[in-house]
Amino acid sequence: MSQITTDLPKFINDDPTAIAQEIAAYYQEKAGKKLYPGQVEQLLIDLIAYRESMARAAFNDAGRQNLVAFARAPMLDYLGELVGVTRLSAQRATGKAKLTFPAKASDSGMTQVILPAGSKIAGNANVQFQTVAELVVTLNAGAQDFTVDVEATVRGDIGNGFQPADLNQLVDTPGVKVDVVGVGATSGGIDVEDDERLRERIRLAPESFSVAGSVAAYRHHALSATQGVLDVAVVSASNLGKIAPPGDPVQPGEVRLFPLFRGNQPGAGQLDQVKSACSADRVRPLTDKVTVAAPPNYPFQVTARLQLYANSDSQQTLKAANASLDAYLAGRDDKLGCDIVPSQLVAALSVPGVYQVTLSQPAAAMVVPYFGWSSCTARDVQLDAADLDGVDHD
Repeated sequence: MSQITTDLPKFINDDPTAIAQEIAAYYQEKAGKKLYPGQVEQLLIDLIAYRESMARAAFNDAGRQNLVAFARAPMLDYLGELVGVTRLSAQRATGKAKLTFPAKASDSGMTQVILPAGSKIAGNANVQFQTVAELVVTLNAGAQDFTVDVEATVRGDIGNGFQPADLNQLVDTPGVKVDVVGVGATSGGIDVEDDERLRERIRLAPESFSVAGSVAAYRHHALSATQGVLDVAVVSASNLGKIAPPGDPVQPGEVRLFPLFRGNQPGAGQLDQVKSACSADRVRPLTDKVTVAAPPNYPFQVTARLQLYANSDSQQTLKAANASLDAYLAGRDDKLGCDIVPSQLVAALSVPGVYQVTLSQPAAAMVVPYFGWSSCTARDVQLDAADLDGVDHD
C-alpha cells in the first residue's frame, strides 16, 4: 500500500480564525451589538478562540492516532497488536575474541581458571563487551588460546564496527593475566525498530494471514525477521523482469529473496535469519523452495564540475552542493531498484549559486532491476574555476 499523500485528516475544524469568527458572530447575535477590533470583548474572544483551537488540534491529533498512516508510538504499537505485529526490539552487536591464558606458574598453586559468562572486555568509553558463555581453562606448561563469543553490553548499532585492536583488555580479571584481541569486526547490533518501518509491516500484515505465498506476504515475513532488513525483493518465475537475477534460472516453485541490509553487507547469520523466518511451515507454501542472497550491487561514480554565478560564494556553494548530493544518495541507500539517472544527479547538485553542472560520470542512465542495489563508490565534485559565469545571480 502506498503512503497516503493527502493533507492530514481533520475530524473537527481547528482554524483559530474561523473559531474566532464563529464566537464573535454568536456574541453579536446574543448581545445585539457589533464588535470592532480593539474592543475588550473582541480581545477576550481572540483569547478564547486561541485556547479552543489548541484543544481542537489536540482532538484532531488524538483522532489521527487511530489511523496507521499517521499514528506514532505508542499508539502505533497498539494498532499493530490488532494484526499481530509487534515492534522489533534492539539487538546487541556480537563478535569473537581470542583470549590467551599464560602458562602455569611453577610457584603458583592455581591450576584452573574459571572465566564466568558476562566477563567484561573493554571496547571504548561508551560500549563494553562481555563473554557469552563460561570458560573453564586448565593451566599447563604452555600458553593457551581460546576463541570465545562476545556481545555488547548495550543494545543497538553503537556496538558495530569494533575492530580487533579495539577489544584489547579483560576488565574482569580471573586471577591471572589474560591477553585479549578481537577476531574480526563486531556486527549485528540493531536499534529498536522505528515508526516508519513498523508502519509498513502493519500494512503488510494482512497478506501474512494467507499461506498462498504472495509477494507481499514474503516481504512481511522477511521484514519481520530482523529490523536490519531495510528492503527486500521477492523474485519468482512469475514476476521476472527483463533482467534476470544472478545464478541459475529461476524455476517454477522457487522463491528467491534479496534482503537489503545497511551497506549491503549482511552480518553473520542475518541471511539465515531471513531464510528461517520465510521457510517456516506456517509461512511457506508446501511447494515453494526459498533461497536467500544479498542483492547484486550496481556501483557507480559521480564526477561533476560546477560552474557558478559570478557573485556566488564558491566554498559555501560547493559545500551546499555536496550536502545536497549526500541527501540524494542517502535517500537511495535503504531501497532496492533505484535506477542511476544522470539528470537526477544534476538536479541534486544544482543548488542556489550554481549556474551549470557538467556531469561526466555517470555518462548515461543505468536501469537497476527491482532486486538490485545501486551504490555510489566514489565521487569527485569540484568547481570549474576557470570558467565562472559572468552574470550576477539575482
